[in-house]
Amino acid sequence: MCIVVEESDESEYWLEVSHNTNLSTDMKELLRLLKEANEISRIMTKAKNSSYAK
Repeated sequence: MCIVVEESDESEYWLEVSHNTNLSTDMKELLRLLKEANEISRIMTKAKNSSYAK
C-alpha cells in the first residue's frame, strides 16, 4: 500500500511539473489528469491509513 501511495504522489508531482513549465499542449487534459491524480492519491492515502489503524 505504501508503494502505491508513493507512486501516485510522484505521478502527481510530475504532472504538476508539466503544468508549471507549460510542457503540455493540452492544458484542459492536463488539468483533468491532475485532478484525477490528486483524487487517487487521497483515496490511497486514506486506505493506507485505515489499514494501519486496524
